[in-house]
Amino acid sequence: VLANYKDNIITSLNCNFIPEPFCFKDDCIMPLRDGRFGLVDCFQWPQLHTERYIWSACIPQQVAYRDDPIWSILWWNMSRSPDEFVLERGSAFEVRRVHKSKFQQLEKVHRCLDECAQKWLKENPEYKGPLKLQEWVQCCSWALICLERLAFTFRDTVLVVTLFQCLALNVFSMLEWETTPITAPSSDFHLVINHWMGTFTTDFEVCQCLFDARVQVWLIRKESSIPSDMNVHKRIKVTPPPPQIS
Repeated sequence: VLANYKDNIITSLNCNFIPEPFCFKDDCIMPLRDGRFGLVDCFQWPQLHTERYIWSACIPQQVAYRDDPIWSILWWNMSRSPDEFVLERGSAFEVRRVHKSKFQQLEKVHRCLDECAQKWLKENPEYKGPLKLQEWVQCCSWALICLERLAFTFRDTVLVVTLFQCLALNVFSMLEWETTPITAPSSDFHLVINHWMGTFTTDFEVCQCLFDARVQVWLIRKESSIPSDMNVHKRIKVTPPPPQIS
């Protein structure tokens, strides 16, 4: 499929849609009310590929885990759930903690990720790649300890909860990147792993590698670089993000 966007052409060989890209200009990164970063947040919308965070294309989409008893908490928006914020007794300040039931859900996520990570590390003791899995899991632990031991204002609690969620999603994505079996296609048609977020790229070789790995990938090029005889299955419009992350 192919879409025109401003003065660029965006194509994809393994998707029937093209998300609207938000990677053409520098943005001031700051957390919004929900603790996330809006349209330039890789946990909410596809971003431009970078080798430093090669696993980010495997970030799971919320729709795939919306009803999952463990992983659904990773998209819990605490800013919309003030009732889950419990007042700290005996404090002279307006500080509170995450409700016990929610904390236990976050704790369960950490426990599952830690078990999976330790298993993978044990099976791959000689790994020297870019994934610092143990360090990321440790950061998850620190965020969880803060939520368990410290009381915060509501706004700060939202930020710490979101930090834990993002760290956990990173670990989840690393494990997906390293452990998902990629089978060779039986024909010219490649199946895509559509519960992954996917990514944009401007590099044809990177696009080919991600395509072979069954990652949803969208190649951005200038219109002048498109060959006149390119076979286009369908011209479409870019898909805008849902209002809640705008």
